[in-house]
Order: sequence, then C-alpha cells, then structure tokens
Amino acid sequence: MLSVLLACLALVQLCFASPSLKKRDAAANSKILPHYTALGDSYATGVGPFTFLDADPDPNCLRTKSSYPYQLLLEHGDDLRISTINFPACSGATTTDLVAQIESGTGDRPLPTPSYEFGSPDLVSISAGGNDGHMFSDLIRACVLSLFTYDSDSYEYYNPCTNEWYQAVVDIYSVGRTVGDIYKQALTANLSDGQTREVYVLGYARFYNVDGGREHCPNDDELPTPPLEIIAGNYLNDLVDLLNTNIREAAQDVGATFVDVDAKFEGHRICDKECWFQTDYPAGEHIFHPTDQGNKAIMEAFWEAIA
Repeated sequence: MLSVLLACLALVQLCFASPSLKKRDAAANSKILPHYTALGDSYATGVGPFTFLDADPDPNCLRTKSSYPYQLLLEHGDDLRISTINFPACSGATTTDLVAQIESGTGDRPLPTPSYEFGSPDLVSISAGGNDGHMFSDLIRACVLSLFTYDSDSYEYYNPCTNEWYQAVVDIYSVGRTVGDIYKQALTANLSDGQTREVYVLGYARFYNVDGGREHCPNDDELPTPPLEIIAGNYLNDLVDLLNTNIREAAQDVGATFVDVDAKFEGHRICDKECWFQTDYPAGEHIFHPTDQGNKAIMEAFWEAIA
C-alpha cells in the first residue's frame, strides 16, 4: 500500500514540475548565435514609413526598425543571446552588391547600436534577388504604374510589361547561375578558428491573390489602372516563384538554408482584405514592400527556420 502511495505522490510531483522542466529543456536546446549580420536589399532593410536605425552612416539605405532583422533582435535576441547586430544590407542592392556587403569589414559594436560592417557573425540572413529581376523598379513601372502606354507614332496603346517580364526571366536565371558563389563567401568570410556559421537565404512572397475577385483590390487612389491586378498579378507572381526556385537551389547547393516566406502571406496579398504589402500610390519606392505586419511575418518564418 505504501509503495502505491509513493508512486502516486511521485506522479503528482512530476505533473506539477513538468512546465519548469519543459522551460529548462527549451533553454538547453536553444541555439546560441551571439553575432548576427543582415545582408541584402530593401526587403532586408524594411523600407517604408518606419523609424530609421540609429547612427546609420548611409541614410539612403533606408534601414528601419520595422525590418525583419531588427524585429528578430527584439523578439528573439535573448533566445539566441545576440550581443551584436551588423546591418550592411542596403535598399536597392543586387546579388552582386552582396559581395561588397560581405567585404565591408570586421567591425562590430555592442548592442543597442548596430554596426554596418559584415563582422564575424555566427548567424547571417540574406534577402536579395528582387532587384536583379527588376521587380522593384522596371517591372513595377511597366506592369503596374503604366500598364498600358500610348505610342504616339502608331497611335496605339501597347503593354510594356511583356518585354520587361522576358528580360526579368533572363536576369533571374543569371542570378541562379552566379549567386551560389556569393552564398559560399557569406558562409566562410571572416570565420575565426573553431567558429561555425549558419546562413539563411530568405525568399520572397507572391504579391497578388489573383483568384479571390476584385472586391479588395487597390483602388485608383492607390495602385492605378484596374483591372491591372489580374494581368500584373500573374506576371509578378510567376517571377517570384521563378526567383525563389533559383535562389533556393543555389542556397541548398552550398549548404545554406532557404527560408520560404510565401506561406506567411497567404490571405494577406494584394487583393486580399487584409494586405501585408504597401500599396500607397504614388510612393513608388515603397509599394510592393511589406508593411510592418508583413516584416513581422518574414521574421517569424526566419525564426522558425532557425529554431
């Protein structure tokens, strides 16, 4: 009888102790990646109507506190024991510009002030490729802001989107052939003896919901020329898929981890009721970039990949 009572008591104690045990196990299993570097383009810098980072030597890079690297620091910096964040990412960067970001120097600063050199990181995130495919410049102008252009010589309207789309396809395949060497450089640059490094290559989210009707598509006060959302949406979504495929394969070939962020935007694309892309027109440098909630969604996909 006594042995039965003792067994029951032990079971009760185990049940009450389990939450703290789980907490200790979670802490024991968490990664320690104290030095974090964010590389890339405007998707890394978090462009938009947000607060800029402190002591930024190049305001044209548009690095903000809404960016997913900064949100990772705020939400999970303690989990990863991050002590320095290096932020050489810059708006407008192409995959070729990543080389300069990687070779920008070894300096860092203790938190809370970021460094803007590569440093000697344990954790690296990369968001780049969209500017190689001209998705945030020529394609937006051709496929969204001027979907049908008037030719005064022929007295006809034409669609400049098609030519830009074909050029973007060529450029994206070129990225797929060359960017692997840059990822490899990010894996090895400035490594100290015995140091290991994790490199995460983040993809892009498709911009449009082209199957849900037009009730929640942007109106003329935002993105112009309906029904461009169907035409441009298919053009741009296809390019995002192609870009993701190319950078995923390049990352996996060299041992980096690809992070698929697209699923996080399901139900929150352009033409969805709650859109996580900036669509305010004519702020052309911001449209098609994530809102603050969109940046948080990217951060969550990144964190899930790390953890």
